[in-house]
This record gives sequence, structure tokens and C-alpha cells, in this order.
Amino acid sequence: MFHILPNEMMVRLTQYLNLTDLFSFSRVNKHTSAISHYAINHNRLSRFRAEVNFFKKNLDKIQAIESVRYRASLLSLLIYVEQQLDNFQRSNNKGLLQSASMTIDMINNKLINTQLRQQESAYNTLMCISRLPPKAILTHQEKFKKIKRLELKDNCLENLPSNISICQELESLNLYENPITRLPDGVGTLPLKHLYLSGGHLPVLPQCIYQLKHIEWLSLENMGVSSLSAEIKNLRTLTWLYLGKNCLEKLPIELTFLRYLAEIFLEYNKLSICQPYGIWGYLKHKKINIKYLLCNQNTAPLLLSADKVVNGKKASRPYLPLLKYSQDIIESTQPDEDEPINALSRGMEALNLNTFHA
Repeated sequence: MFHILPNEMMVRLTQYLNLTDLFSFSRVNKHTSAISHYAINHNRLSRFRAEVNFFKKNLDKIQAIESVRYRASLLSLLIYVEQQLDNFQRSNNKGLLQSASMTIDMINNKLINTQLRQQESAYNTLMCISRLPPKAILTHQEKFKKIKRLELKDNCLENLPSNISICQELESLNLYENPITRLPDGVGTLPLKHLYLSGGHLPVLPQCIYQLKHIEWLSLENMGVSSLSAEIKNLRTLTWLYLGKNCLEKLPIELTFLRYLAEIFLEYNKLSICQPYGIWGYLKHKKINIKYLLCNQNTAPLLLSADKVVNGKKASRPYLPLLKYSQDIIESTQPDEDEPINALSRGMEALNLNTFHA
């Protein structure tokens, strides 16, 4: 009995502890889930309010598309949406959000239907919309199947519907000045030659962009892009690439695989002089002014002075624009010779700046 009792006690104690851990984990899980749902609903609420404000801002344009009578109806609908959103904030009833979303869909469908009826060619423009609902594409699927150029600039689009893949003749898609945050996989199946994006947020480019087999012109201006995948080498037909006003610090060596790239714009990123071997030579071969490029980045210039701190130590020389020395070497470098990172080392050696004192 003496040997059995402790074992039984240990088993029961273990079971108790396991149950306690299980209940604790369950409580934490529920709490985390609640926080997640709150964040999602809060984001949807903010998004819906942004859409309402967009329509209010474009009332005159919408009136020109529809009619004076529709302007009054639209204002009534927007007031209804705002009331639904206010009620949701008080009651947290998800049905109110759903009702607001359906109303916004209805507004967009109406605007899209009117504009598409007025356009008979394969080149179409849609204005004053905050969404491209899947229903709109289904309603006009015969037209969308034949569209070659779609102008959607200066709207309030956050994404595109998955059935955009129906546009199997679409060669040019203009999404300039839209708050795009994601793109559906179907975009990668389109025969796009020109794709223009700006004013959105895509820190990591979606896979569908790297799957565009026929792309020639690609603009990703001011999209918050922080990195490029090695898969950029798949865009072999690319001849023009705009990456200005992003957050790029380094460029992938696979960029040099783009043989037909004639123009590339990289101003106002965070590019440093230290890039993978081959990058600077490639850019010089593409007639890029490296000195101008480095001077037009959103980073502080590389300067050394007696009262400046470099790598945690004070510089032992008076004020010296070291970047200028390295750029002078860059400008004299042939595309297939030394890279700026080596030039920077040689510049520091020539200036005897390898030694710092505390």
C-alpha cells in the first residue's frame, strides 16, 4: 500500500495539472481569438468609413456619371451606411457591418453598370468606385472577356476580385493612386504587358506579380515595397521598371538576369552603397547615374567628421564626405570591374580612416 498510494497520487496530480494547463490554454486561446476578431472588425470599420468619405469627396464626378437625382439617392445611402457603422460601434453586431458592406457593393455595382453601358470598345475606364465586386464582372462577363485595357486609376480600390482572371485578353491594367493592399492569384494568369500600381501598400510583392509571363512595363511607385524576391528573374520580358518611393535597402542579384530591361527607376528608396556583387555594374550598364541615385535616397548621407560617431566610435579625421570619394571611384568603374563596396574600402584606406579613437 505504501508503494501504490504515491503512484496514484502522482497520476491524479499529473491529470489535475494537465487539466489546469488545458483550461488555461483554452482561456488564452479565447482571449487571443477575441482580440483578433476585434482587430479585423476595427479594420473593416475603418475601411468602410474611408469608402464613404471617398464617395462624398467625388459627389460631383458621380453626378456627371449618373444624374442629379442619383446624387440625392447616393447621399441617403451614405447616411444609412454611416448609421449602420455607428450602431456597430455601440452594439458590436456583425450584421450591421454586413449590411453596410452590401450597401457599398450596391453603390459600386450601380456606378460600374452605368459606365460600362456607355463604353463599347475594348478600352474601358471606371471612375469613382471603391470596389470592383465579383457580381459586376459576372454581370458583364462577355465585356470583361474582351477588355484589352482597363483604367482604374484614382479610385479607392483595396483589392481586386478573384474572378478578374476572366479577363484573358487584358494587356494593360492601370491601378495608379489606389490603396491596393493585396492582389488575387488570378492576376498572375492574365496576359498583362503593362501593370501600374501606386499609392498602396505591398511590402512583399505577391506571387502573382512574378508570374506575369508577358509583362513589359511594371510600375510599383510608392507601394511600401521593402524587398524583391529572387523570382524577379522570371519577368524576362520586362523592359521598364519603376520602383521609386519605396523602402528597398538591397536589390537581389537576380535583377541582373533581366536582359531586356532598358529603364529602371530606384530613386527615393533606402538603398545603401553595399549591394550584392554585380548590381552596380549592371546598373551602370543600364546607363544609371550611380552618384545621382545614391544622393536621392531616403537615408542620411555617409559623412565622417571629428564630432560624428561612426560605428560607435568617433572619427579621427576632420569633416570628410567619404561618400563622394567612393562615388568618384564608382563613376570611373566599368560595368564588369570592381563594385562600390570594394571602392568604399579602398577609399577608406586611401584616406587612412580605418583607425578610430574613442
